[in-house]
Amino acid sequence: MPSYTVIRDTREKECGSYWEFSRSHPTKRPPLCLGTTTDTLKTGDYSIQNYEHLLCIERKAGFSELWNNYLNDQDRILNEFIRMAEIKYRYVLIETDLTREAFELSPSQIKTHVPGKAVIGWLMKLGSEYSVPIMFVGQCGRQVSKIIFDMVVKQERSLWVPQQK
Repeated sequence: MPSYTVIRDTREKECGSYWEFSRSHPTKRPPLCLGTTTDTLKTGDYSIQNYEHLLCIERKAGFSELWNNYLNDQDRILNEFIRMAEIKYRYVLIETDLTREAFELSPSQIKTHVPGKAVIGWLMKLGSEYSVPIMFVGQCGRQVSKIIFDMVVKQERSLWVPQQK
């Protein structure tokens, strides 16, 4: 079973926090993660080094980032979804829990008067139009992405070029 290195987009650090993937313990069942590297990704925030064309994970660090995207970056986000549609494995992982309160008022809405259901509806529409799974992962985004990385490596192992351990 092949090993892999996670690649994190250089712009991901601008949001203040990011996911770090350390080297898998040698006794772990393969595939093994060899760690994280940072480089510019054309699409998304995380991928597998040398397989960026195969996997894309777009991370949203909570509902406030979604509101900001909705209010200020709809064209950029639309273009991101268009590019993601060309990638076989593509996901948007949102680090928040989808609660009843998200559909109602929030501090962001007091200034914007944009209901949470409008932001969620916009995101779900994009996900549906471009076949991109949208996952509300709470505080487990890094763990969910690790499952995705392992799944992609297992599914596509015939494509893998061996990496140094």
